[in-house]
Amino acid sequence: MTMRTLWMFMAAAALTSTACTKEVIENDYNTTDTEGRRVQFTISEVEGRTAFGESTDGTTYPTLWNDGDQIKVNYNLAYDTENTTSLLVSDADGKNPKVTTYNNGKNASFEVALTEAVTYPCTFYAVSPASSWTHWNDTESGIFFLTQPTAQTATADSCDPKAQVLIGRSPEYPAEQKGMSLSFSHFSAYGLLSLTGLPNSAIISTVQLTAEVPIAGTLYYDVRNKTYEGSQLKKAITITTPSTQVWFGAIPTDLSGTKLKIVVTTANKGTYTKEITLRSGSKLTSGRIAKFTVDFSDVEHEGIIPGDIWFENGKPAGIIYWVSTDSETLKIIHLKRSEPMVWNEPATYTEIKDNDDLTKAHTNTSALQDWALANPSVKIPALDYLATLNQSGDDWHWPTRNDMVALGKVYYDTATITKKNKATLKTEAPEQYAATQQFEALLTSIETKYSVDTDPLDDAAEDTNGTTYWTSCDYKIDQAWFGRFGNYNVTANQYTKKDKACYIRAVKTITNVSAKLQEEQDKVIEGQLRAGTWSTQTLREGVKVHSGSMTLFGRSQKIYVTEITPSATNQIGIYHAGATTPKVVATQATSAGALAAVNGGFFPFADHTVKTGFVRINGVDKEQGVDGLQASYAGGALVINGTTPDIKKVAGNEEARELPDKNVLVCGPLLLLDGVNPNQSLSTAEYAQRTAVGITENGTFLMVVVDGRKTSASGMHLPEMQQLMRSLRAKDALNLDGGGSTALWANGSYVHSSSRAVANIVYVK
Repeated sequence: MTMRTLWMFMAAAALTSTACTKEVIENDYNTTDTEGRRVQFTISEVEGRTAFGESTDGTTYPTLWNDGDQIKVNYNLAYDTENTTSLLVSDADGKNPKVTTYNNGKNASFEVALTEAVTYPCTFYAVSPASSWTHWNDTESGIFFLTQPTAQTATADSCDPKAQVLIGRSPEYPAEQKGMSLSFSHFSAYGLLSLTGLPNSAIISTVQLTAEVPIAGTLYYDVRNKTYEGSQLKKAITITTPSTQVWFGAIPTDLSGTKLKIVVTTANKGTYTKEITLRSGSKLTSGRIAKFTVDFSDVEHEGIIPGDIWFENGKPAGIIYWVSTDSETLKIIHLKRSEPMVWNEPATYTEIKDNDDLTKAHTNTSALQDWALANPSVKIPALDYLATLNQSGDDWHWPTRNDMVALGKVYYDTATITKKNKATLKTEAPEQYAATQQFEALLTSIETKYSVDTDPLDDAAEDTNGTTYWTSCDYKIDQAWFGRFGNYNVTANQYTKKDKACYIRAVKTITNVSAKLQEEQDKVIEGQLRAGTWSTQTLREGVKVHSGSMTLFGRSQKIYVTEITPSATNQIGIYHAGATTPKVVATQATSAGALAAVNGGFFPFADHTVKTGFVRINGVDKEQGVDGLQASYAGGALVINGTTPDIKKVAGNEEARELPDKNVLVCGPLLLLDGVNPNQSLSTAEYAQRTAVGITENGTFLMVVVDGRKTSASGMHLPEMQQLMRSLRAKDALNLDGGGSTALWANGSYVHSSSRAVANIVYVK
């Protein structure tokens, strides 16, 4: 059958000039194409262009078209009754046409071939990507099968291209038409899911969204009326992504008042599940981006487990492969391996043969290092590798056989190692094979997320034996045990050292883990605090108010820190208006002659539980407080004697009344005592405005206010407030009333205001 060539030129934005389009046509002109017909296609702006392209808020999303994108095209949604196939239009090679882009991807062109069977006038229908169009269904009503993928792989700043489904349609095309338009609109709705509250070290593998209504799957789509109905619709989408910013494409759906379940699977921190109820008006609309934020800070994690990442100075240092029962001792393996080394003749190690402690890797490593110093002509890459790792005083050394066995169990996720190569294992032990792939994915994720160079454990092809590693000697100095991950054999084998060229992966032991984890977290938060935008107002010598904006705990924060050096001229005090006669902070501050003040303790408010704390001022009890209050409301006391403030732990108002101090304000919970967690319950129920006071090691008094419940200032829950006070170098810290009571007044005006009247204030004058 004779073929005629039809060129389709597409512009994905209405702003494209005619001159630009014409130039492309002339450049593409083929003078030998005597039978072909030149047709210019002008494409209207894609509906919902701000979804992907240049956005109105200055954020740049990916361009719509990419070279090589495939489009599936049909005319009249026609059907060949003889061959029972839809009349799809193909390129010259009989395949789905591929686009060629220009104008930074905003425009594209592609070529299709038409047969003599084409009847005129006709309308062309197109779908991008081609994989979305499953097959034609009904020419009369204009319906075809369409697929919104249930499994998607998000990019760093966009959803899976296969999930960006576009529907194209041209006007009727007469036989002699020299120009035509082919306009596209979005079928897909788009979502941007922001995950907060996960551990900073979490490496995300997948995110699954499950709604109460269908959001993906195969469906019947009526291109003429832009409607669809269910065929094989699904309520879940699984997105593969390493990011906390998760893009996805979905069926346009009204989610008002429905529940959305989010399951986050990490490669190193277990699985987190959260269910949220969406507010009224929540919709997934064609061509638009719906934004969701899900906080996992109240979802508990089971603690340190083998396979977790170990961080030092804010970056991954290794992978944990062994954990003690109390989780206070760990063994980790370094992310990078040595250069391959060929062992020398065993006789060269005679000085080490007599070592009576060869089962201990550290001893053997030290002995080899001593021998290498005495024999500089012998090159041992593994020792150079260790020397580099230990430049900062670390204690990396060669692993023992047991270390490699422990690592093998983490790598394969099973205590019983199947001795098969990967090609066989993939079929016969798929769960074990999947565990190795997840481990390798973890290493890749570390490298991508933290710019830390990592080496895979087994970088050989799946049908080879993989990479081999030496351990430290176990008993015979002329022999060594090795683990070959590629064929999954981690039984003890003895090979003479000169026979193989192998790598070494260094290991080390971490003790006092809780303290080191806290120290690491402190460094991260302190770094984020320093990276914020700060301004400082000096009220007088020894009194400063710092105001800062930054990203902290993965969210926008606004923090105010009043830093006071207590003295005879900078006196810390408590002013009490009364639990039943509260006044706003400014009024109380003025009455107290304060230079700066924050709101104080709890008091009766609306229909809230009465949780008033004991108050004493200048030796006179002003408020007895409520008996039987838990530590969350009465677990600590700010006490002041002369010019010296202090923070004490108390068991409720009953114990506080017995304190000998002249000035006492009871509140809770106590956040820090002598630099550590005082083991009082800290709620993660909500982010809110917070107020706290603290005292540093050198006696500086801190009044800290955190703004909240805003886009620009999300607020904190109590564990975060505890971490903030620790990062501000407070050794003792006490939480005060927060929420709508939170206020900071300084130098005659509000720095952070509240219209709520409160029972008392803490001030400096």
